[in-house]
Amino acid sequence: MKKSKYILSLTLLVCIFYSSYASDTLQFYPILNKTAYSLKAKHWNKGFWEPLSYGLNNRIEIQSYPLLLPIMPNLGFKISYPKIGNDKFCFSSNHSVTYYTPWLKFWQSTGTGGIITPQISIPTQLLIENGVSISYLINPKHIITHNLNLNFVWGQKISSVYTVDLPIIYPRFAPAFIEPVISFKTNFQGKIYWRFQYLTSADYFYVNGPEFNNFIENKWLLAYAKTNKLKLLGGAIITYGQYPFGNQTNIIPYMNVVYTIGRK
Repeated sequence: MKKSKYILSLTLLVCIFYSSYASDTLQFYPILNKTAYSLKAKHWNKGFWEPLSYGLNNRIEIQSYPLLLPIMPNLGFKISYPKIGNDKFCFSSNHSVTYYTPWLKFWQSTGTGGIITPQISIPTQLLIENGVSISYLINPKHIITHNLNLNFVWGQKISSVYTVDLPIIYPRFAPAFIEPVISFKTNFQGKIYWRFQYLTSADYFYVNGPEFNNFIENKWLLAYAKTNKLKLLGGAIITYGQYPFGNQTNIIPYMNVVYTIGRK
C-alpha cells in the first residue's frame, strides 16, 4: 500500500513537470552531469563512478554501466522537459531498471570483499528507480539542482537481519533488504577561476523500514577542467548514518575522472 502511494505521488510530479514548453541548449558545462539537463545530442559522457551516458537527442539521455552488464544488467533514461519563465529553469525525470540478483550474489563471500553472507539465498529482484530533478541556472558559471528519487525492488525482500551496515553502501542496498528508499539531493556547482571548478552537495536518504533510519552525505569537490571535455576531481564525502548498530559519521576521500566526447 505504501509503495503504491509513493509511485502515484512520483507519477503526478512527473506529469506536472511535463506540462512546460520547449528547451534550449545548456550553455554551462557541469563538473558532474547531476543536473536536470540531458547531454547534447550525440555526446558521450563517462566518469569513473558515473554511468556511460549518451545523448540520443537534446532531451533524452541513455545511461548504463556497460562493464557491469554481465553481473548487473542495467539501463536508464534521463528525460529533460521544457524550460519555463526566463529559461533559467530546467526539469527532468530519470528512470532506470536493474536486474539486481546477480549483483547481490557477486558480493556474497566470507573473505575480503564479501559484504553479504553466502549463507542466504538471493531471490529474484529488479531494482527500479524513478525520480524528478529541477535545475536553476544562476548565471553562466553557477548552477543549482534539486532531485527527488524513489528506489524500490520488485520481488521478494531479503531478511533485514542481513543488511549491509556500511557508509554509502547501506542506503543504496537497503531496498533489497527493507523497504523503498526515498532520497532528496541538492548540488551546487560552478566555476571558480580559470580552469578550476567546484561542486558541493547534500544528499538525504530516508530508509522506510521498521525504524526511522536517516542517512546524510555531504560532498565537497574541487575539479581541474583541462578542457570542457576532461575533468580531474578530488575531495571528500562526509557521511552520517543511523545503522542498526548505532549512529556513525565517516569521512571518505573521493577521486574521479570525467570525460565527454562530442562536438561543443
